[in-house]
Amino acid sequence: MLDSFYPNVWYNGKEFNATEGEVGQILHYNSLIGSIRLRQVRSKQAKCEVPAQFEKHFSMCHTEYTLRTHETGSYGPGVEDSSVLFTLGPDKGKPAVFKHQTMADLKGSTAIVGWSLYGGGGYVMDLPSPRTPLNLLSNVNHTLREEAAAYLADLKRLRWIDRDTRAVFIDFNLFNANNNMFQVNRMVVEFPVSGGTIMHSFIRAVKLFRYETLFEKVILGFELVFVGLVCYYLLIEFSKMYREGLCFYFVHGLRRDMWRVLDITNLLLFAACIGSRIFTMIRMSSMDANPNRLEYTDLQFLARITINEKNFNSFNGMLCWLKSLKYLSIQARIAMYTWTLSDAKRDISLTMVTLVIMYIGFTQGFYILFNTDLPEFRSMGSTLFNLLCMMFGDFDFVSMYRINSTAVLLFLIFMILMFLTVVNIFIAIINSSYDRGIDKANSDDPSERFRDIFGVILVKVLNKFRCVRLVLLMVI
Repeated sequence: MLDSFYPNVWYNGKEFNATEGEVGQILHYNSLIGSIRLRQVRSKQAKCEVPAQFEKHFSMCHTEYTLRTHETGSYGPGVEDSSVLFTLGPDKGKPAVFKHQTMADLKGSTAIVGWSLYGGGGYVMDLPSPRTPLNLLSNVNHTLREEAAAYLADLKRLRWIDRDTRAVFIDFNLFNANNNMFQVNRMVVEFPVSGGTIMHSFIRAVKLFRYETLFEKVILGFELVFVGLVCYYLLIEFSKMYREGLCFYFVHGLRRDMWRVLDITNLLLFAACIGSRIFTMIRMSSMDANPNRLEYTDLQFLARITINEKNFNSFNGMLCWLKSLKYLSIQARIAMYTWTLSDAKRDISLTMVTLVIMYIGFTQGFYILFNTDLPEFRSMGSTLFNLLCMMFGDFDFVSMYRINSTAVLLFLIFMILMFLTVVNIFIAIINSSYDRGIDKANSDDPSERFRDIFGVILVKVLNKFRCVRLVLLMVI
């Protein structure tokens, strides 16, 4: 890790030239922004809940990490012996006591790792930036790599990580000027109370500085027009909600006009994207992301906001294309698809109730059977997701059978009831509704089946503008 963070020579042995910007580059193109942050979160100890005959041997136990069991007290060898001192860093010469810093102090954010939620505070140690002047080091005879190695050795000497440690975060940020992209990185090592370690890595490539080139500024102009349209249609939908009432608006949409629900969902997701974009731009304008900055800059929260914007847009792209069926449904054959889903929605809803009950039952069964042996079933959430994959043929039967032979019976019941029975019921419902949709399409006037779609759309658009309609009537 240190060789990657603090390279100082080319492959031919020639040292980097600081004046040409070669220092602080990862893989020669990615500039390290600020320092590397090590952050630890810890959990409190609690009285052991063990049988009476074990109580005298196990009085205090280590707890799983939650926001309620988050430890904030100071610790370290300097707490009991003030003669044990830090030998490096800003606290050099002071008693070796590690103090907690809150999320507000660190200007950080919470983190979701696996199925756990960790707070944004903790016990922090920053490794020096590769651009730190040598005269600012704790030992002027050290190179930057040697200084960072001495930091880590000092943490090891003082037992920075102990049995109360639940996770260690390694955060650093890179910037590639060639494509104007940030890479916000987080490596996490979890220390579960069951023992061992669990490794995670989160690498997010995001564009936090937008609208820098001429092409991007042209895109900004189109986006401003788009923002105006979103606001206009949102006002129309909100006015409908106000007139009809919130309950009637959605109930009517679910029963008679599903397009209304898709429209408001699409608009709200676009509004969330617009809000995320504006928030990111405001935060970046107030942050110091200078490559020559020596202190750590926390970009984790902004990276998550940007990734969430992409997540929203992924659904927006899908919904926009689905909504095109709304305008093409004036042609009977095209409308047959929406008729099929509309006709089947009642039967599918009732079947879904049965499916959910059965699904929850199998989730609990597989969780009880494998939660201590297979990581795919370590929690109810992961078990639920894994069973969904099993329905589509993605499963490891050999591992389940090796752990517990009872898996054969449970697996067969699951596949018969959930896959063979329920899935085929869904197919039967859709086929029945499809047949009725065919009959409805064939019963229409043949001359209406192949109407001029674009002509009808044009008429509907013109009808939206009353003033244009009045002018046409006056001319006629």
